[in-house]
Amino acid sequence: LAQLQAWGVSTISRCLGMLTTQLDRALEAQGLSSWKTPNHAPHFTALRAPDSMQLELAANALSREGVICTRRAGLLRIAPHLHVGRDDMARVARIVAAAVQA
Repeated sequence: LAQLQAWGVSTISRCLGMLTTQLDRALEAQGLSSWKTPNHAPHFTALRAPDSMQLELAANALSREGVICTRRAGLLRIAPHLHVGRDDMARVARIVAAAVQA
């Protein structure tokens, strides 16, 4: 808890919000705007696949590449940690795009 207090909740929220916003932008750049979750919380988001087959392709590709996400209610939930960078979020979008646009 000491580390959390030292960093400050608002600072952590702002940093994580920048990461999830970066993922949204990267999805747009990959032609996957429809996969974004509008108005998500700053600390996590979810990918909304158009169908279950594409969700499965994306989940499997992310898993193979070591990206941890969880399936919930037909979505892929992604919750970046503070050690994740903007390039990592762009990588997630590239992995998904390669899996579903192949």
